[in-house]
Amino acid sequence: MSCMKMKKEIIIVKKCKQSTKVALNVG
Repeated sequence: MSCMKMKKEIIIVKKCKQSTKVALNVG
């Protein structure tokens, strides 16, 4: 899932960044 492709959708970008952080934390 690319956060950069969804710059226009701020809410989606925030969710994307959150899920990315979660993914990094999980492994």
